[in-house]
Amino acid sequence: MFYLSIKFNTCSSSLFFLRNTFRQNLVSGDKSVVFPILQWLLEKVPEHKERAYLGRYLSKIDVPPEFLSDPEIAEQNERVTKKRKRNINFLLLNFNFSMKN
Repeated sequence: MFYLSIKFNTCSSSLFFLRNTFRQNLVSGDKSVVFPILQWLLEKVPEHKERAYLGRYLSKIDVPPEFLSDPEIAEQNERVTKKRKRNINFLLLNFNFSMKN
């Protein structure tokens, strides 16, 4: 059990070190960190544009509870939520969209 604890602590401290190193290199503009990110972004510009456009319409709208007490607003909110879910299901079935990304 003691060995497992040491191994876990070593792994978590190594992960912490890697995260900090990555952040420092990103902030300082290190080419080994920035170039792969730029390459990934620039290779998939059309996909990123499409996701950004769709994200605007598929994101959940948070309505304060005090407004939901009004029956008209509650009904409208319910309709929007149903349409949003229907659109998300349509996109998932017909396109290569993943809700994880």
